[in-house]
Parts: sequence; C-alpha cells; structure tokens
Amino acid sequence: MSKDQSKVEVNTPPPSVSRKQANYALTILFIVFVFNFIDRQILAILLEPIKKDLQVSDTAMGFLTGITFAVFYTFCGLPIARWADKGNRGTIISIGLFYMEPDDSAFGNGNKFHSACSRSCRRWCW
Repeated sequence: MSKDQSKVEVNTPPPSVSRKQANYALTILFIVFVFNFIDRQILAILLEPIKKDLQVSDTAMGFLTGITFAVFYTFCGLPIARWADKGNRGTIISIGLFYMEPDDSAFGNGNKFHSACSRSCRRWCW
C-alpha cells in the first residue's frame, strides 16, 4: 500500500458567506415572511365582508379557511419539505415567489366563491 492510498481525505469546510450577504438574505426572507403572514391573516380579518360580497354561508367560509388549508398544506407541504431537504432551497424559494405573484393577480380579483377557494388552495400550497 502506497502512502497516497493510505491518506484520509479531510472534509473541506463550505465556502464562507460574507456578513453582508447573510444580512441581505435574512432581510429578504424576513420581508417574504411578513407578506406571507399578512396574506394568511387577511382572509380571517376580512371574513365578514367577503362572506357578504360572495353571498355564501358560514359553512362555505369555514371550508375556505379551515379544511382547504389543512388538506392542501398536507399534500403540498410535505413533498416540498422533502424536496427542500434533498434539493436546493434557494431554487425552491425562488419558484415559490415566482409562482405566488401571478397567482395572486389571476385569482385575487375573483368575485365568485369557487374563485376564492381556488385562490386559497393555490396560495396555501406555496
């Protein structure tokens, strides 16, 4: 056995990130979190005006705010979490942000219950 074969490879540390890059990433993620939180709460805040505008029952609004969130978060959240563990998280975040904007534009102006439900389901997946 030669000396070259008996050497153990040393793990090299990952490339370091500058403090400026880390703060920039943290700021962007914080802003995204704030908008995400506001978007999830806005439906609960505006529940009564939406119910009157769409002329739907309490049951329909409960379905919109409860079961759709739970079902779609389960079916979309777990696969995306697994993908985040195995893939590139930056790409996943970029895809989510890229998907979120046209989705809000397309389904945010709906005036029927099915449009609101469709928007809710799509929105909670990302």
